[in-house]
Amino acid sequence: MNRRTSLFSIPIKAFTVMLFFTGFTLTTTAQPNRQTDEASLPGHRSALNIRSAMYPRILPGNCVEFKVKAPEAEKVQIDLGRKYDMERSETGEWSCITDPLTYGFHYYFLIVDGVAVADPASESFYGCGMMTSGIEIPYLDGIDVFYLKDVPHGEIRMKRYFSTTANDWRRMFIYTPPCYEKSNKTYPVLYLLHGGGEDERGWSQQGRTDIILDNLIADNQAVPMVIVMTDGNSRDFTSELLHDCIPFVEKNSGLKPIAITEH
Repeated sequence: MNRRTSLFSIPIKAFTVMLFFTGFTLTTTAQPNRQTDEASLPGHRSALNIRSAMYPRILPGNCVEFKVKAPEAEKVQIDLGRKYDMERSETGEWSCITDPLTYGFHYYFLIVDGVAVADPASESFYGCGMMTSGIEIPYLDGIDVFYLKDVPHGEIRMKRYFSTTANDWRRMFIYTPPCYEKSNKTYPVLYLLHGGGEDERGWSQQGRTDIILDNLIADNQAVPMVIVMTDGNSRDFTSELLHDCIPFVEKNSGLKPIAITEH
């Protein structure tokens, strides 16, 4: 077994666990009624909404409509870099419509009586130094590199390693191309750093690393490569990268780095 296989292959022992919960109820007053017929609502729900949430909704022209039910709040805003004041209805439902947003991913917060919180109607993402909400404005037709297509798919796996720089356990996310498991080749490695306020999850979750690379490789616009996504929030990132991350990858997989880049 080569070293690449020993690092990234995961032995599977299948078993079944059935969990039963009784008498468990979760209630929230933060969002409006989910039973609304979506066909009667304007625009379309954000792809990053939790599965039952009808809002936020993307309207024609890339404006976004938000609705939040917070009857006891005195002031509610949406923070998208610019703050939008929301208007309160008689039933305690707050709403607003934004200006047109640029294509792609945006972090946002609810600000309820001055306190910034994640929107429970959205999936949560680590950005801006805290857990936030996210909304994505779809790209124009024909720009499909960011979306799933019927091409061979690689994988992203999380690996834990002990950092001598931090004197603690840390983790990295590693993308391997579709051909990786069945190949004996040595692949180039790209060490990819997240943006400010993010961490090692940023590129794999918000950035869609696997989807983009799968599509580029299938279209012969990128060579098959391994991408290592590490946490730049370190007291000494250079030491973390050179003395911990790269040696860990090379020791366990026999891979060699070719570049370092920043989001």
